[in-house]
Amino acid sequence: MIEIIIEDIDGSNRRLDISANHGCSLMEVLKHEGYDIVAVCGGMALCGTCIIKIVDWKSFLSVADHQELEILDMLPNVDPGYRCSCQLTVNMAMNGMVFKIVK
Repeated sequence: MIEIIIEDIDGSNRRLDISANHGCSLMEVLKHEGYDIVAVCGGMALCGTCIIKIVDWKSFLSVADHQELEILDMLPNVDPGYRCSCQLTVNMAMNGMVFKIVK
């Protein structure tokens, strides 16, 4: 199991336990768990409506590709800790990480 912590907009924290071979994006997991993730483009990294902040940053997560970086560059107040949750596939590298829902 992969354990992650989600910090919601209201500051509350919730631990999620996800199967290690889940194979879904973090966006899909968050939507399934009832978080208010808009994801207008359905996970194509075209809209920037599924942005999360990696609070407990670990540099060994996948690097944002060119398309995701273009979306992130268009958004105000976004630093290297922000990612499109649709572009992060749930995997063991996320174990113990803290992610913050942002609007």
